Amino acid sequence: MATPHSPKGRAASPCGPFRETPLPGPAAPLPLRDADQYDDGMRRDAEAAIPARRRSWLGVAAASVIAVGAWVSYWWLAVPRFDVCPAVLPAPAGCGGAGRVATATWWTAIVAVLLLATAAAALVRPRGRWWPFAVGIVVLGMAALWGLRAVLYPAG
Repeated sequence: MATPHSPKGRAASPCGPFRETPLPGPAAPLPLRDADQYDDGMRRDAEAAIPARRRSWLGVAAASVIAVGAWVSYWWLAVPRFDVCPAVLPAPAGCGGAGRVATATWWTAIVAVLLLATAAAALVRPRGRWWPFAVGIVVLGMAALWGLRAVLYPAG
């Protein structure tokens, strides 16, 4: 029976005194695809489960949800629905006149441009980098919130 320190490099099996199993050797590295490589050449297991193309489309879907949510909130506030509105600031949704409609139009265009830029960053992914898309999502979210505040409190 071989011992763990035998010259053959084999360890004794717990299944029987004469049965030998080879010692586990170094595992062969997994082949990397272009989409799974990063600047340091390491593969990330959490991201390896989802292909890069699907991750890109999930990013576009997330950016689209932010943009559509912003547009719905802008126009819910801006579209006039009442003839007589209470004199409180900020005016309730559906009150506020043409000032809110003009502001909502501008912020709809701004968010649309940021959505296109974020979608381009998600789909192009230069050299597999994720940070341009992350910056795009943060800027899109901040612009959506800023636009909501601008529509809620129109200037003029």
